[in-house]
Amino acid sequence: SSSSSLDEFDDDTYLTLEDQDYSRARTMVPQPSSRPPWENASSCYACRKLFNPTLLRHHCRLCGRSYCQPHSSWSHKLPHLAYNPDVPERVCSECKHIL
Repeated sequence: SSSSSLDEFDDDTYLTLEDQDYSRARTMVPQPSSRPPWENASSCYACRKLFNPTLLRHHCRLCGRSYCQPHSSWSHKLPHLAYNPDVPERVCSECKHIL
């Protein structure tokens, strides 16, 4: 019967099989990078002004570079990057010209 075939595996065997499945799945899923590149930026990519409490850091949703507000004040819909197709996202002047 089917219940007897389930009884053939004890808890240790089940955990071992589960661990193997988990290990196999972990090799198939890409590891996340430590931090996005824009988080490490200390200055605007365009004007090189240092970010501070009055000059805030923003990042372009297309290229990922860090910019101050004056150099990232454009927006564009980016549904091809899995953003909401109805909501324009922040982009830099370089990317806006490309789009």
